[in-house]
Parts: sequence; C-alpha cells; structure tokens
Amino acid sequence: MFLATVINKLDAKGRVSVPADFRAAAEHEAFKGIVLWPALNGGPFFEGAGYGYILHMQSVVRNLPPYSKGRDSLQNALFGEARKLNFDSNGRVTVPRDVLDALKVEGEVAFVGQGDSFQIWNPATRASYVPNIQSDVMQHLHYLSGDPLQGVSE
Repeated sequence: MFLATVINKLDAKGRVSVPADFRAAAEHEAFKGIVLWPALNGGPFFEGAGYGYILHMQSVVRNLPPYSKGRDSLQNALFGEARKLNFDSNGRVTVPRDVLDALKVEGEVAFVGQGDSFQIWNPATRASYVPNIQSDVMQHLHYLSGDPLQGVSE
C-alpha cells in the first residue's frame, strides 16, 4: 500500500529515490519498478503505481464495450501515456525530462500515497493544494461507511 507524503531530491540526470515503502509496495510485482501516467482527472500531478495496478486497470477497461469512445479515451489516456520506470540497484528511477517539465519540477519531487496508487507532484504545487484538499474532504466523508456526518456539507 502506498502511504504518506515523501519529498525526495532529483539528481542532475533526473534520477530520484523511490521511497522504500513505495518500492516495497511495487517490488513484489513481476516488473521491478513503477508506472507513471498523467493525471486522468487533469490534475497537476502524475499518477503512479506498481505494474499489478496497471494490469488491474486493463481488466477494468476490458469490461467497456469494444471500440466505444469511453474505452478508446481511457486506453489512450492511461496506457498510451504510461511510462514504465525500472528501479536501479539503489532503488532509484529516472523520470523522463518531459514528465519533469510537465510538473515544472526542479530539484525535488513529492511522492503522495493514495493507497493502491500514488501521485508525483512538484512539492510547491502540492503545498498550495493541501488547504483545498483539507476543506474539500468534508464534502466527501459520506463515502466512508458508518460516517456520522453523512449528508453534512459546508
């Protein structure tokens, strides 16, 4: 499981150490590395996961009608834009330059756990979003089972 927020430094070659807990969550997979793709919701981050998550998403997409616009869009946005990044012997990956440029990252990246997946952010951009995330969460607590605030909104 991908938990916590960890900020790690990038070296001059675009290599970054993947947090140890994140590596452990992905290393049991057949592919020793992570997969990144642009945020499907248009957010200012890239999404990431172990290869098993991508296989799961493939099975979900396969349930959509063949040749449907929705299936085609999801396949292009997820699989067509995905990047497989192998772990090196030190647990680092090399983040492609175009990904770093899209995130406007220089020097550091933030790994943000999402349970089954994670996000990679520019740390300054992530910091500017945190207050909105905290205020927005109240509107969504009803999704948690047994929530006493179900239906309550600000």
